Amino acid sequence: MKKRFLRTSAYLLASLAIIFAVSFANAGDSTSFNPTAVTVQVDSIGGVPIGSIIPWPSSTPPKDYLECNGQSFSAATYPKLKVALNGATTVPDYQDEFLRGASASRAVGSKQVDAIRNITGSFYAGEFNSLDGDPNAFTVMKGKGAFSSGGVTSIHGWGSQSGFHSDHTYRIDFKASDQVPTANENRPRNVAVMYIIRAK
Repeated sequence: MKKRFLRTSAYLLASLAIIFAVSFANAGDSTSFNPTAVTVQVDSIGGVPIGSIIPWPSSTPPKDYLECNGQSFSAATYPKLKVALNGATTVPDYQDEFLRGASASRAVGSKQVDAIRNITGSFYAGEFNSLDGDPNAFTVMKGKGAFSSGGVTSIHGWGSQSGFHSDHTYRIDFKASDQVPTANENRPRNVAVMYIIRAK
């Protein structure tokens, strides 16, 4: 009997402790049973601020977001977005653009034109004297980097050469594609996404 009484008392004490802990936790959480208050907390603390730019992996923006394509919006419909954009009523146009972090030397919203790193090359030319001492005669020995030897082209009117020499020069070609990948634009490797902005 005594053991049964002790075991029953232990069960009761454990149950009371659990009930008290749950009640205390719920009493300290003022948003647990108030959906409106929970929404307010999400908007102000854990949510995405209005005006935030997000890469989106779909062609359709989610609810309360607009595509960053330069479109105009109604200030009456999206008043907080107008404030976030410093009074503008058009969203940024980020189509075909890469975003880059601002720094002390660049303001937020500033744009840069395209640019590439410098492409270098060199070639070596060696002069030779023709049989009649023509000073205009030369030959290209070797190209390096973006330069390459393009073969021999006949040139007339550069002075006469006699013997086995003929009037000619060597062509030099410059091709960036000999050193780097090329296209009709400058770009890094990339994956296309839709940039969207939270509007509401």
